[in-house]
Amino acid sequence: MNDVSKQLLTLARKNLAAYIAISKARAIGVAGSVARRQADIYSDIAFSRFMGCKKLWNRAG
Repeated sequence: MNDVSKQLLTLARKNLAAYIAISKARAIGVAGSVARRQADIYSDIAFSRFMGCKKLWNRAG
């Protein structure tokens, strides 16, 4: 893992922990170059959030 990846992952953990605390997110996954440990100074932090819900969709009728 390069230094930029480490820095961005640390930043993601800090910011996303706060996000989880104030939302109904059940989990958050980091993706992209940070997850692959190949980030550079131009990389962003890509993530997906997984919300807790009982139904995936509502059926009409």
